[in-house]
Amino acid sequence: MKKLFVILFYMLSGFCIVTLCLLIFRETKRPDLELWHTEMLDADFSAGRKERIKNLDEYRLSEKELFSQLSSRITSKYPKQEHTYLNRYSSGSWSDPQTFSKNWNTTFELTTQQPRAAVLMLHGLSDSPYSLRALALKLHREQVYVLGLRLPGHGTAPGGLVHVEMEDFTASVRLAMQSLKKEINKDVPLYIIGYSNGAALALEYTLSALEGENVPVPSGLVLISPAISVSPLAVLAKWKQLLSRIPGLEQLAWLSVEPEYDPYKYNSFAVNAGVQIYRLTRKIANQISRLDTGEGIENFPKTLAFISAADSTIPPKSLADDLMLHLAPNNHKMVLFDINREADTGFFLTNDPSAQFAHLETRPLPFNFSLITNVSPQTRALVSRNRAQMSMTTQTVPIPYHWPRDIYALSHVSLPFPSDDPVYGIPDENDSNSFTLGKLEPRGEKNLLKTPIENLMRLRYNPFYDHLEEQTVNWVLAN
Repeated sequence: MKKLFVILFYMLSGFCIVTLCLLIFRETKRPDLELWHTEMLDADFSAGRKERIKNLDEYRLSEKELFSQLSSRITSKYPKQEHTYLNRYSSGSWSDPQTFSKNWNTTFELTTQQPRAAVLMLHGLSDSPYSLRALALKLHREQVYVLGLRLPGHGTAPGGLVHVEMEDFTASVRLAMQSLKKEINKDVPLYIIGYSNGAALALEYTLSALEGENVPVPSGLVLISPAISVSPLAVLAKWKQLLSRIPGLEQLAWLSVEPEYDPYKYNSFAVNAGVQIYRLTRKIANQISRLDTGEGIENFPKTLAFISAADSTIPPKSLADDLMLHLAPNNHKMVLFDINREADTGFFLTNDPSAQFAHLETRPLPFNFSLITNVSPQTRALVSRNRAQMSMTTQTVPIPYHWPRDIYALSHVSLPFPSDDPVYGIPDENDSNSFTLGKLEPRGEKNLLKTPIENLMRLRYNPFYDHLEEQTVNWVLAN
């Protein structure tokens, strides 16, 4: 019997070693790493520097130094003979952020003399402050003081996310909230609007305040495609981090290595970024577990949340199951964008992603719920089906939107961008030179492009953005 166990042990060990070797071989067959993957910029804010960088002015000074490093260490070293129209790090290209009238990769402030409200905006993982630009400009026109924070590791080069820690994100949020609070009158309501990972950071901050941390408590939250939970498999990425430190295996530090053609978002994704969002969502889950004693979390700031039923980045049902159902009734609101249910569209879909929300229809909810969906399978026109908190009655309200003929669902990345966004929207059909990333239509043979074709075809704008914007503005100005 002992001999049998020894044989089985060696067979299992051999299988694991062979499997590991095959995985390493596959990972190292990705495209070569570029300077923007490997060069580490050291001027960025971190939790370890918070004693030296104590306010927003000092934060922005360090940011200025950071972008100077980006220019001297990466952009200026890119060979001119390799200049391409869509390379972000090719000076003067369409994707070079410096070619736009404002570089929205940096922290921005939109001030007003007598603000009706103040808002801190937090972008998503691998994104930049540009993500919430349209909302920021609209709110500012409504006399709202807006601070759009560039989170550490973002807005420069993908390599910035190789070593960043969750604590760097959370420390920068606290610095920004303290600075914003000092800029406004004590009676002015203070909100946080977070997109994806930025929404998770807004939650971590708010839950920490409710647990007794001495930080300003927001008057309310707006969460867009919030990263409430991620796959538990993300924690397994740590082994790749460790192996990537071995010379010759540097590519293991990356989940994807792609051309950088987007001026305001990294296309390549570092393994460490996934590890940090896993840590953040686990912390949030533990905080919610401690604060919800069975009757829901009391005194949680009024929260408005938007999610697409077809979100492939974050499990959409986690918004309801892991957050909204844990809040005590306080007129919170969840808005769910359904898939396009026109009959011809359904013929091509693999499954019905919105079925995961069916359990919400069988019980009263401690929050207001709106489902944006087709009037019927025979039309692309939309309605909003609304249920008030703790009610089982649904009210159907027509809304002035319909599905574009070529769109079958919203995506995780599309929600905060209007159709006329100059980078991710629809090009001006009257301008033959107009170009955006929102309407890429590559044609050719499969398995030829460095970037997966589904990434190029992913919806980058929200045809119903005006609905999201109107509700957000009303939410912020309600006080």
